[in-house]
Amino acid sequence: MEATVIVNEEGQEPGGGGDGGPSLPDSALTMGVATMAAMVSTLALAFFFIKYGGDYETPE
Repeated sequence: MEATVIVNEEGQEPGGGGDGGPSLPDSALTMGVATMAAMVSTLALAFFFIKYGGDYETPE
C-alpha cells in the first residue's frame, strides 16, 4: 500500500476552492421551520384576540 500526504500552509487543497460555507443539518432546518410556524401562529392568535376579543355584553 502507498499513500500520499500533501501539507500546505493555507490548510486548503492546492488550487483553492472550498465547499462554499457551512452546511445546515436537516434537524436544524426542521427546528427553524417549526419555530417560525409557532411564532406566526402565536402572532395570528394574538391579533385575532386583540381585534375580536373583548366585552361581549350587550348594552342596555
